[in-house]
Amino acid sequence: MTKHSIDNLIDSFTVYLEVNKNYAKGTVEIYNYTIVRLASWLKEAATTRARIVSAIKQFFKWAIKQQYLQYDVSQYIENPKLGEWLPKVFHYKMQ
Repeated sequence: MTKHSIDNLIDSFTVYLEVNKNYAKGTVEIYNYTIVRLASWLKEAATTRARIVSAIKQFFKWAIKQQYLQYDVSQYIENPKLGEWLPKVFHYKMQ
């Protein structure tokens, strides 16, 4: 599989929506905007993505507990892989 930049993929997807799917200009613009936002989110640091995913999961758990929703679709969202953290070292200097 050839490696493509996300910008090239988004451009190709936009053309596909216009030509192959014959979507209206407004629909194509909204889809494009949404995919650009997704790409931006994917470029965020893993800790930022983890915080966003955590907030989404907590929202769905709350909504189910309050009986606003029946199903927790957030259970299918995987948490981003965070690197191993080394413990901070405490330095104590004897006087």
